[in-house]
Amino acid sequence: IELGEIEHQLKKQDAIKDAIVIVRDELLVAFFIPTNGFKTNMIDKWKLELNQVLPRYMVPNEFYQILQFPLTPNGKVNKKALPKNPQTVQNKFEAPRNSMEEIISIIWMNVLKKEKLGVRDNFFELGGHSNLAVMAIIRLEKETGIRLPVSAIFQSPTIEELSKLAMSNDKDKINLESARISAIVPLKPTGTKPPLLIVHGFNMSVLMFMPIAKLLDKEQPVYGLQPKNLHRLDLPMLTMEELATEYIQEILEKLPSEKYALAGYSFGGFVAFEMAKQLRSMGKTVTMLAMFDCNSETGYFKEATHKSMLRKVYRQFPKMYFILKSATNYPEETITYQKRFLKNKWRAITKNGKSSGEEESLKHISLLDIRYEYALLHYQMHLSANDIDLFRVQKRIYFVPDQVYLGWRKYTMRSVFVHEVPGDHKTFLMHPNQKEFAKVLQSVLNKRNQ
Repeated sequence: IELGEIEHQLKKQDAIKDAIVIVRDELLVAFFIPTNGFKTNMIDKWKLELNQVLPRYMVPNEFYQILQFPLTPNGKVNKKALPKNPQTVQNKFEAPRNSMEEIISIIWMNVLKKEKLGVRDNFFELGGHSNLAVMAIIRLEKETGIRLPVSAIFQSPTIEELSKLAMSNDKDKINLESARISAIVPLKPTGTKPPLLIVHGFNMSVLMFMPIAKLLDKEQPVYGLQPKNLHRLDLPMLTMEELATEYIQEILEKLPSEKYALAGYSFGGFVAFEMAKQLRSMGKTVTMLAMFDCNSETGYFKEATHKSMLRKVYRQFPKMYFILKSATNYPEETITYQKRFLKNKWRAITKNGKSSGEEESLKHISLLDIRYEYALLHYQMHLSANDIDLFRVQKRIYFVPDQVYLGWRKYTMRSVFVHEVPGDHKTFLMHPNQKEFAKVLQSVLNKRNQ
């Protein structure tokens, strides 16, 4: 993170006389000396302006007002002497002022699980991501009849801004085609090494990779690949080949390079596998093909019905043994997972148990999932000419037939290198596991870039 560049852009903002940015407890903290014209509601404007010129991860998390900077004996700013527990400068809470803001506020509180929201609170700073944005937009249409693209939340991430957009009669502002979401999300766009491209899983969010990106080498650029056209349900089904081609076209246009490092989380592993094949056919070099806990035996591609039934019967014996062993080693996690699994099975059978609003939102997301399930179930896997780096979690709370290679050994003519990382399928990307994961990932990237 270039602190000097953040400070440079921050000093350009209105009502800031001087500014210093530091890293504290893994957060970016900005100390600023204001001019006489400073008002607390300017902070949102600063963040908006900074987002235009800096990647999101370089926008400070906290802003502290200070009268003067502490200095060292030779007249330089003494960053170690900056206040440890200053009062955070926050916008004054402002409740919804009209019916549209009230509707959006209630929707966001339900989606984000928050008890209180001000009209200037930012959807993504509150924990929102692509999947939740879909739910929020679907509920807004159900409540008001106003149809906005999901990308509207990316463009107008506060209740105040989204309300104005929803009530606008300017058709150009809400044009679905001009508001398309880019597939490429810059998580850490600076650096001279071959870019690392991480493909989304079934949850469709790439923001979960942000903590990992921030911990990698300063010269390692990282980008997430997210679904395009989240708001469109009228598009035809895509094959895995077509999905990979769609991503590659945008990558070649916006991130031209002769070398790429690819990774995929869960479902994204299959997309990365196909992308590697297509990039090689174009003469590009794939320095790393990584699977982030992706089980290649998911779906059992194009398997005949009778074979599928026999497989399911035979796998119950090792599966029961695995569940008993898992319950002994990780009782809480195993019980939680099995309860959720059975609950989802019951809902699929009964097709009830959801409120109408949530059911509509989840139906939208399910239709998006169907597109990826279609691509997965109709994908014909061929041998890869790449080594495969498998990042396998230490805690396995659900059954997979191949506990060692997760099935990837039969899909490469080269080698599968297994790298164990702490956590389970969900938590290996989260605190505190992300530090060890980033360390292992950086080590592999260094080897593959030699």
